[in-house]
Amino acid sequence: MDDDEKARWREQQTLSEIKRITLKARQRHTLSEEEQKVLRQYKVEEIKRLQEKHKREGLSQEERYLLAKLEESLQQEDQVVHQMESVKSEVGEALAKLQSGRSMRPKERFRLYQLLEQEEKRLEQNDDKHGLQTQEELRVLKQLRTLRLEREERKKNRKTQQDYLKLMMGG
Repeated sequence: MDDDEKARWREQQTLSEIKRITLKARQRHTLSEEEQKVLRQYKVEEIKRLQEKHKREGLSQEERYLLAKLEESLQQEDQVVHQMESVKSEVGEALAKLQSGRSMRPKERFRLYQLLEQEEKRLEQNDDKHGLQTQEELRVLKQLRTLRLEREERKKNRKTQQDYLKLMMGG
């Protein structure tokens, strides 16, 4: 096999992999981190190739459309990643605050519990649909479940104490 044939073969392998990953994404399956990296790398390389071609000889209408869609797709991915990192950071901070035992205003505690409940639901849905992709997601889900169960146990104990006091007071 000469160099041109090897290059075409690698290109065909890459295109086959991209088609497989794209089909998986369209079927709403969760992509692994490696698949996400492969797809992103392909988009970046394709954008560079199209931009270079545009400088050299111009692009057809179809190629301009493809370039615009690829750039838009990368921009959307960046926004989603930024948003997920923000939520992840906020959840981590909320867990740390609640587990530290420091006192906080009831409004703040309520907001933190709401945030953690939303994240727990999101992780559980991902786990039910596709399975969790990283050890960190599994660890966070376990922490959230533990925190929720401890909170429910404290509520139950308070309710029992209140009922006992009512009974003792003759009410």
